[in-house]
Amino acid sequence: NKEKRSIKTLTQEACPQAFESMPAGSNHQTVEVEQCFHAVGHALMFAFDNDPFIALPYCDDMPEIFMQKWCYFGVFIENSYLYSNFHNREGMRPYVTGNSMLPLCMKVEEKYRFDCAKFAGRAYLHVEDGNWQGMFAECKRFVTRKEKEVCVGQAVRLFIPMFYKTDWSGMVAACADTDAKLSKICLSEVAVGIRQGAAGALNSNYPFCEK
Repeated sequence: NKEKRSIKTLTQEACPQAFESMPAGSNHQTVEVEQCFHAVGHALMFAFDNDPFIALPYCDDMPEIFMQKWCYFGVFIENSYLYSNFHNREGMRPYVTGNSMLPLCMKVEEKYRFDCAKFAGRAYLHVEDGNWQGMFAECKRFVTRKEKEVCVGQAVRLFIPMFYKTDWSGMVAACADTDAKLSKICLSEVAVGIRQGAAGALNSNYPFCEK
């Protein structure tokens, strides 16, 4: 519909709960509303042939910061999915570079870089599944400490529990890195992933940190 109607109008129609409550000043920043703007980020990528440089300015046009941030989330996670051969096979991949999303993250404006870093480790593991040391090395190429940490954390939360299932010692070994702080972040995020069901719903109550 973008050829006939403005992106702003389409976004308001996609997430009406947020915009209807704004004039009343009520608290509309619920999980459901946040995830709606996450979905809009994916939709913008689909609408503009997976070009984040076209999609991101539309995120910036949204009236509240949390809307913008969740929209960035959708844009960058969609780009990370494109590293998988199983996702949107017919879709354009203008910013998929080998096994690294880092060139994109370094090319976008600095205000987007942290949000991009969230998915650089994931993009790497879509190509190099199980190469944990390669993922650590990729994430360490970011500039700031926070970018490095979020790159590792967001990747291992899903991929390590999914890869090892119930091999808890394997998960611990996968988090071993020369950077002790990143190893600890890895372990804590693996615990989050287990709790969220990434190792299977039946294992979601496993006391990983205690063990």
